[in-house]
Amino acid sequence: PWYKDAVSNTSSPYRDYYIFNNGSAYETFPGGMKDLNLENPLVIEEIYNIVDFYLDLGIHGFRLDAAMHFIESVNSHWDNTLLIMNLNAHMREKNPDSYIVSEVYVNSYDLIKDYFIGSDSVFNFYIQSNIADKVGMGNSRTQFVSNLNRAYDAYREVDPEFIDAPFIGNHDMDRIASSQGFVNQPDKLALAARILMTLPGNPYI
Repeated sequence: PWYKDAVSNTSSPYRDYYIFNNGSAYETFPGGMKDLNLENPLVIEEIYNIVDFYLDLGIHGFRLDAAMHFIESVNSHWDNTLLIMNLNAHMREKNPDSYIVSEVYVNSYDLIKDYFIGSDSVFNFYIQSNIADKVGMGNSRTQFVSNLNRAYDAYREVDPEFIDAPFIGNHDMDRIASSQGFVNQPDKLALAARILMTLPGNPYI
């Protein structure tokens, strides 16, 4: 309803809920999913209301998809981090046990680490890529542990009590059993699963 009103009327109160340019609303991911204008305080208030609704139902945890794309700006990295931090603070006022896991789709732990400022946990694409490379492809396997420790040390600089969110595949990539290096390799698949289930943090399947 917000978008239908905004697109049909340039004077709509919902017009600034989106980012219009030449009559079209901006979308990070083409296909019709219009971005909300997360620099609009009214939109943030709406999001808080939505989160409150689910918290009142007993929901504790939220996955934030494509967290690095919330605000597209010169300082988007910090703008997005601040947005998540404020959302998390709002949630904790209502439920101290609430939980945010953010999806930041990059393989660099240096870019991921700052999202621990506002997020309780962040999906670890760096570790996912290491499992694919070291276990699946067998490349430089002796570097696997040192790579993990390097990432964990970077996260500890931001949050000494960080909770990792390791995974070995998701809906945005080929399933692991269909990935290069793992096809028809049950021993490698089993090893990847054992690593996932014994790494620090909460494994996602």
